[in-house]
Amino acid sequence: MTEAETSKIRVSPSRRDPKLVAGIEWAGKTAACVGGVALLMLILQLAVDVLVRNFFNQSVPGTTDFVTYWWMPLVAILPLAFAEIRRGHIDVTLITDALSLKMKWVADLVAIALGLITFSGLAWYTFVSAVMKMELNEAALSARWLVIWPVRFVVAAGLILAVLQLVVELYRHLSGRQAPESAVPVLLTEGV
Repeated sequence: MTEAETSKIRVSPSRRDPKLVAGIEWAGKTAACVGGVALLMLILQLAVDVLVRNFFNQSVPGTTDFVTYWWMPLVAILPLAFAEIRRGHIDVTLITDALSLKMKWVADLVAIALGLITFSGLAWYTFVSAVMKMELNEAALSARWLVIWPVRFVVAAGLILAVLQLVVELYRHLSGRQAPESAVPVLLTEGV
């Protein structure tokens, strides 16, 4: 999208988003921070495991299970809403570049709707699965002491945040509001 096209879409700064929108975006940013902390914990746990394995010829018990069932789901799912805030999801413009502004608007609307349907289904399924696994008191197979069902609820919460952020995008799209300037994607080829 050219600068001229973008300037036609932008809304004046005097039109602020409702507090609910700001709250949803704050929750998405906070979830991304929690995902970042989980990434640091994953790195720390793996580093300790490598050191212990090299110096003492044994592994830290439960490392594989912690990484698989706790850290990786948090790292992968919690930042989804933040990626939507920053418009960081993959955007293939091969076809849409040739469209008129009106058709681009329709294509964006369809993409938001498909995202809402997909993430809503995933969130629902994940929540139902989390309830079932909680009732079973699910634990890791190789480390029975490691309870893993609570992470399923966190994953469901991350997906729900992604759905809420898509609702915000739908609201902005239909009301003609543009995301804040910091959320406009930067192309890697700009300025080259």
